[in-house]
Amino acid sequence: AEENATAMASGIVKRGGIAIYPTCASFMQRTYDQISQDVCINDNQVTFLVFGSSIFGNSDVTHLGTFDIPFIINIPNMIYLVSYLIQHKTKLITVND
Repeated sequence: AEENATAMASGIVKRGGIAIYPTCASFMQRTYDQISQDVCINDNQVTFLVFGSSIFGNSDVTHLGTFDIPFIINIPNMIYLVSYLIQHKTKLITVND
């Protein structure tokens, strides 16, 4: 499902739309190929709202968001911004025309 959602978000942007895709940090690994090939190589500006990153606040051992930053930051054309304050998060989400 995450792979299809990423490809669809990329297609929305390619057709001139705005794509905002919320997802859990542990699911980002499932979309690695789609992020690098469908989104970044094609320069489609998809906004990913990632929650559950880091080792803090995890509810179980299967949904760890520990490795999302290390494997995402090496993709060319990808900007990964992280904030821990709600005031900063709302500024990061602002959509520019």
